Amino acid sequence: MQALEFEAGYSRQGNLYAGDTQNTNTSTLVKSMYGKETNRLYRQTYGVTWTGGWDNGVTSNSYAQYEHTRNSRMDEGLAGGTEGIFSSSEFSDIDLADVLLHSEVNIPFTLGVDQNLTLGTEWNQQRMKDGVSTTQALSYGTIDGVSATGRSPYSSAEIFSLFTEDNMALTDSTMLTPALRFDHHSIVGNNWSPSLNLSQELTDDWTLKLGIARAYKAPNLYQLNPNYILYSNGQGCYASSSACYLMGNSDLKAETSVNKEIGLEYKHDGYQAGITWFRNDYHNKIESGYAAVGTASNGTTKYLSVGKTYQRR
Repeated sequence: MQALEFEAGYSRQGNLYAGDTQNTNTSTLVKSMYGKETNRLYRQTYGVTWTGGWDNGVTSNSYAQYEHTRNSRMDEGLAGGTEGIFSSSEFSDIDLADVLLHSEVNIPFTLGVDQNLTLGTEWNQQRMKDGVSTTQALSYGTIDGVSATGRSPYSSAEIFSLFTEDNMALTDSTMLTPALRFDHHSIVGNNWSPSLNLSQELTDDWTLKLGIARAYKAPNLYQLNPNYILYSNGQGCYASSSACYLMGNSDLKAETSVNKEIGLEYKHDGYQAGITWFRNDYHNKIESGYAAVGTASNGTTKYLSVGKTYQRR
């Protein structure tokens, strides 16, 4: 059986100003906007999906998706006492275009045990034009290699991926699932993410689940963009208690983690409950820098890939 589906969507969300600001709402312009629309979010989506199924049990799923988001909002102050306060009655736009191509095939077969193999590939592109967040002036000190004005509002990145997963029925009550994913980021580079999961039915009602996986998270467009600069008049950067800049960093590494979990699940007569222990060990976690990388006024810091951290429950 073959199926071809098309979809398209459009949405608009407008927000009425309720008088909230980060610092003060006493300016004439701010007070004049009470109850009026001060930001709008437009979203357009288009997609086509092809699914296939054959008599030998092989199935496939392929789709192409395009999404365009326009964030239109009144201009606001970027730093200090005017941060978050309307600075103009004009609207400025941030445009984000996202393209996703995905294709996978599922192949059932028997080799020692019954198995279902998934093979797939994916390509994702993000392109953004942000003439708002890249306009922070360098009034409090220049930064080497960074233009005070006229910085490019454009940023983009692409990720190409290959992945495979094999669901192996070792016994009627034991399922083993090894998997492997490869990602190539146009700025960050390559990454391999293996995983292994085991599901063991203990009784008709109880199931034990074990898993270990290497997870991957690429930096976002803002974190990678050296033209994206934030300014703080004080207490905004770890590297300085007074004024400082925080800027994007195109040399960031991808954030990775090794995730381990052990869970016990109960199902009976429509009721379901479970308890899970997990631990996540992070490597190259992306945070604002702890030390100034240069001096402009009191300091400049960047987003950095920091050392190892962990989380558990």
